[in-house]
Formats: sequence, structure tokens, C-alpha cells
Amino acid sequence: MKKEITTNEKKSKIIYNKDGTFSRVKINKNIFSNKNESIQKNVNKIIKKYIGEYAYIIESGQKIYFDKNLVGEYTYSNTTKNLPVSYKLAKGRAAIIFKEIINNAKGRIWEPNKKEKHKIDAYYGFYRYVTRFSFEYNGFEQIYEGTILIRNDKNGKKYLYDVLNIKK
Repeated sequence: MKKEITTNEKKSKIIYNKDGTFSRVKINKNIFSNKNESIQKNVNKIIKKYIGEYAYIIESGQKIYFDKNLVGEYTYSNTTKNLPVSYKLAKGRAAIIFKEIINNAKGRIWEPNKKEKHKIDAYYGFYRYVTRFSFEYNGFEQIYEGTILIRNDKNGKKYLYDVLNIKK
């Protein structure tokens, strides 16, 4: 049996496995209830609220910041554009729980920067972590896994850059 802990804002629950290890963050709130706004517009509004804030990765103790670059990369990157609509919606819903999925990210892997365009903003390369999240859709829980991409800036700070490789 999985143990559930509700966060203060009731927008999500942290689900633990029977042995007490992290399973996933379950999203309770649907950010796409306003059908007049596009996916990008809804997601951008949420991400803009995070700018200037930060979260800690429990596993490594790293402090991860949210900056203005996150808005464009998260919603308009080539990776996002190429996702099927259902995965874009899942990625969009994950924006509301950035802090929770960062807190519970696991399995840090470092990789060097390979692109000229990142020579300053990812001067010290990138970290990749695995995260899991879920939400109810048509009465069934949909569970997703993704890769959190953290860029290591020349200023020494770490920033959430994107969530990639989203899959069921």
C-alpha cells in the first residue's frame, strides 16, 4: 500500500512506496480548466509565478533557482514542440508542482555543455535527474516519468532548464 502526504496547498500529494521511498507527486489541480486560454498561455502564467524562487533537491542538497529563461525553454523548446498533445498537457500540468518534483528528483547524472549557445548559462554543464508525477484523467491515474534538466551557470548557481523525456 502506498502512503500519501498532502502538501499545504493541496495542489498535490507526495506518494511513497510501502518501504517509504518516493514514488511520485500526484497533481490534484487541473491548470487547463480555462478552455479559452492556450496550453502555452496557461503554463507561462504558472511558470512566471516561480521566477525568483528556488527549491532544494533532497537527494543532493542542491539549491535550484527559477529564472526568466525557464518560461521560454519549458513551453517553446523544440523538445516540447515535438511532443504529442497528451504529453504536452502532462508537461504543462507538471509546471504547477515544480518545487515538489525538484525536491524528490533522483539519480543525478552530470554532462558537459555541448552547444555554443550555452557557453555562459551552462558553463559548468548540466545535471539530469529522474522524476515521477501523476494526475487523474477520466477516472484513471496517469503516471509519467521525466528527466529534469538543471543548468549550471557561470555564476555558480543552478537553474531549472526544462523537463525532458516525458513518458508514461
